[in-house]
Amino acid sequence: MSTSLKHETTSVIPLYTDAGYTTLIEHYNSNSWLSNKIVITEISLVFLLSPVLIPVMLYMFVLSLLSAGPVLRKKIIRMPGGIPYTINYFNTSHSLARLAQLWNLIKGEMNLIGPPADSENVRLRLAYEMTTKLVTVKPGIFLPNQSKKQLGLLPDETDEYNCEALRHTNLFAKTGIVLRIILAEIFSPCRNLNTKSVVDVFGIDIANISFDQALAWIRTAAKGEQTSFLAYVNAHCLNVAHADPEFRLLLKKADIVFPDGIGIKIAARLRGVRLLANLNGTDLFPHICKLAEQDKLCIYLLGGRSGVADTVASNMCKRYPDLNIAGTHDGYFSKDNEAKIIDDINSSGTDILLVAMGVPRQEKWLECNKDKLNAGLVMGVGGLFDFYSDRISRAPLWVREFGMEWLWRLFQEPGRMWRRYVIGNPLFVTRLNHENRMLRARQKNICRSPLPVLGNIADYVRHYYYIVIDQGFAFLKRAVDVFCSGLGMLIFSPLLLILIIVIKLDSPGPIFFSQTRVGKHGKHFRIWKLRSMYVDAESRKLALQKQNEMHGGVTFKLARDPRITRVGRLIRKISIDELPQLWNVFSGDMSLVGPRPPLPSEVSEYNLDDRYRLDVIPGITCIWQVSGRSLLPFKKQVKLDLEYIRNMSLFQDISILLRTIPAVITGRGAC
Repeated sequence: MSTSLKHETTSVIPLYTDAGYTTLIEHYNSNSWLSNKIVITEISLVFLLSPVLIPVMLYMFVLSLLSAGPVLRKKIIRMPGGIPYTINYFNTSHSLARLAQLWNLIKGEMNLIGPPADSENVRLRLAYEMTTKLVTVKPGIFLPNQSKKQLGLLPDETDEYNCEALRHTNLFAKTGIVLRIILAEIFSPCRNLNTKSVVDVFGIDIANISFDQALAWIRTAAKGEQTSFLAYVNAHCLNVAHADPEFRLLLKKADIVFPDGIGIKIAARLRGVRLLANLNGTDLFPHICKLAEQDKLCIYLLGGRSGVADTVASNMCKRYPDLNIAGTHDGYFSKDNEAKIIDDINSSGTDILLVAMGVPRQEKWLECNKDKLNAGLVMGVGGLFDFYSDRISRAPLWVREFGMEWLWRLFQEPGRMWRRYVIGNPLFVTRLNHENRMLRARQKNICRSPLPVLGNIADYVRHYYYIVIDQGFAFLKRAVDVFCSGLGMLIFSPLLLILIIVIKLDSPGPIFFSQTRVGKHGKHFRIWKLRSMYVDAESRKLALQKQNEMHGGVTFKLARDPRITRVGRLIRKISIDELPQLWNVFSGDMSLVGPRPPLPSEVSEYNLDDRYRLDVIPGITCIWQVSGRSLLPFKKQVKLDLEYIRNMSLFQDISILLRTIPAVITGRGAC
């Protein structure tokens, strides 16, 4: 079938015409056995993936339900040949909103893996598929390289890569693609972070640019009249820079610094910045070679063991026949031969010099000899030559996609790499955590002690003990919050459904009430409740302000508040109006136990002591809520909240949760 189809499409009807596409699709659709086989296979795959897909789709459904408008957005796509498709999206900005298109898959309109229905290049991709005997012409929900894009990895000639991957995609490969895309979303939740052009990590400015921008910079620098120095930094480099002031100064003086690895990505995320790309030298090297081939630039390879650079040059010239490798030399040379090697580099007319001597020797050598070199661009590339000489194998793609290549290196060379990764990685995270604390402290005008110099093993043990104690409780508290809130939403879902119906029948207006509250460190978020007041409650509040029964005037409470509906008075009495806040807990804006989140207007009236309540994640219940709730004056509430913050522990949280049950049942202090 594939051979005859290829012959028909290429010799009879032009590929790039609507008539040609119509004929192709009709030809495909006429083979019903093939179409049915693919649909059955795809639905079977969805069934196998249901343990993963169903929770993710429920998450998307809840996000859509909480947003304004309908749960599903619909978009009509007119495919080549005039065939229209109505594709679905969940009503959220999340990239997995396209999972709603599983309904299109069940109807046989789409495939799980295929060219995107909403792409401007869909005509070209379909043409490529047909000429490579790919049987499916339907659009897909996911693309093979989608996880790479989400994780900021380098593209692999996007259109060609996707089409070639699609041509060889079997059931097992499709499963892997879908799982990788979903895991990429879990491991890379950076969509709402900003994209500043520079990220400052330990005083070193790291460029936050896209892959195309990086190649454009390299092209410009290679053709420049002055020598430019490009540096790559990863967690290991920054650890070395911490102990070596000279190396740290070199990195600060570099013309540009590219981010390399998961450590820099984590550092950027903690700064509230999303890295546009992971620009490590190993992944960039083939693209640099292709750029050099296109622009007739020369490359010189310096470093590695004897013969390694020669092997790299031979391998890359096979991949890029017109590539000009101006020269090679190993990295094991004496100081006496240095002048001769520099003369050889300059006489070769090279534009790009790659030095592979390891960190920090390569950077120090380049800085020392930068003024003597005529190359437009110089860079240190670490162990790059070992990979492209096939002396050391790279980690599989799926390992690299999730930033775990360091584990692969540790497995390959445990004797050489254990200190770098087993000790170095935790040390990097420790320093990163400390620097973030210092930044937050400066914002609050609080002085903190400098990072201690870690010398012997006892210093490491004491310092890491502090980190474990400090961070362990936060991790355990978050784990309890996620588990209990998820279980609570499942258990109370029937009750929630009944309440939704009753609220709708009792008074006109929306079912849920959302309001901006202030969370940890003053962050604003939307809190959710079941609506217990009339829709004009906020406008009527000003008229009732004089009747406020709370001492201090910061918060507003009224025992017989006329704004509360009949059903609202009941659900507020036993606090079930706050059931939707389990979603706030699940999403991380709140905790089960903690000070109640205040309104921005209330925070504006806080004094300095009151603001200490904002040092922790707010909660659904806390000490003052099980000790009288609204009967307590505001100052007493603050005092109890600060007492909780000073003595936070898992045992105290459990105690408060248990005491909350009788407080809710009796309704004492509720209004």
